Order: sequence, then C-alpha cells, then structure tokens
Amino acid sequence: MGDLAAVKAFAIVILGGLGSISGATIGGFILALAEEFGAGYISSGYRDAMGFLIIIAVLLAKPTGLFARAERVG
Repeated sequence: MGDLAAVKAFAIVILGGLGSISGATIGGFILALAEEFGAGYISSGYRDAMGFLIIIAVLLAKPTGLFARAERVG
C-alpha cells in the first residue's frame, strides 16, 4: 500500500534535483502537469507512463536533475 505514491515521490526528487526543496516543488508541478495532459490528450491509462517519460528525458539531458546545486567533491 502506497507503493505508487513512494515511486512518484522518488521521481519528483530525481526530477527536481536531490537536495533542492524548490526544485522538488517545481518537479512536482511538472510531473503533475505532464500526467494530467497525458491523461487528457492521449489516454488515462498512460497517466503514469507520461510522467516517467518526462523523467527519462530529463535524466538523459541533465543527470543531476533540473535544479541540482553544483557540488565539488574532493
């Protein structure tokens, strides 16, 4: 119980950037809009798939997330 909500929360954190609260908030809005437009224009069966396609596209373009802070390691 709650598996889908946990997966979506994980996806929002990845989308916004780990460690960025404002990025997670904006990532949540982006994910919600993608799911609703996907359900409205394509099919409601693809609601979750549209969100994960957005996440895959963002990770291919910017692997740290949209609003991740640059950190220096070492």
